[in-house]
Amino acid sequence: MHTVNFLNLEYFYNLIYQFISSGFDLRPIAIAFRAFLDAIAPFSAAISVFLLFVVIYAVWEILEIRKREALSLEVVEKKFSDTPEKKNKHWEEIQKHISSEHPSEWKEAILEADSMLDSMLEEMGYRGEGVGEKLKSAEISDFTTLDSAWEAHKVRNAIAHQDAGFLITKREADRVIRLYQKVFEEFYYI
Repeated sequence: MHTVNFLNLEYFYNLIYQFISSGFDLRPIAIAFRAFLDAIAPFSAAISVFLLFVVIYAVWEILEIRKREALSLEVVEKKFSDTPEKKNKHWEEIQKHISSEHPSEWKEAILEADSMLDSMLEEMGYRGEGVGEKLKSAEISDFTTLDSAWEAHKVRNAIAHQDAGFLITKREADRVIRLYQKVFEEFYYI
C-alpha cells in the first residue's frame, strides 16, 4: 500500500490540548521563575543604578556641548555683525561704482571689491601677503566659492597691472562683481 507523508497539525494540537487539560500544574514553573528573579534582582538593581548615572552624565555632557556651541555661535555672529553698516556701506559704494557709465568706475568697483575680499579673508583668519596668498591657503571644503574668488581676483590683477591699458566691458565688470557678491554672500559678509 502507498503511504502519504504529511504534517498533521490536528494531531499536534490534540497533543497540546491533552497535555494542558490533563491537570498540568504551573506551580513548579512559577516557583522556579520566582527563584530566578530573586537571584538576578541584586544584579539588576546595580545595573539599573549604573545606567541611571550614565544617562545623567550623558544629559549633562549634552547640555555642556550646547552651551559651548551657543557661545561659539555668539562669537561668530558678533564677529560678522560688529560693523554691518561699514560692510554694507562699502558694498553700496561698490554698487555705485558699477552702476556708473564710465569704465574707470567699473575698474574702481572691482578694485574695491577685491579690497573688501582681502578684509573678509583677514577677518576669517587667512594669512598671507595679499588676496592671492590668502586664497592659496583656503580649501574648497571650507570655501565653496573659492573658484569664483580666484576668477574675480585674476581680473582685478589684470586691472591693477595694466591700468589704462586694460579694457573692460560693462557686461564683464558686472560678471566680476557678481562673482565677488557670491563669495561675500557665502560668508554673510554683505
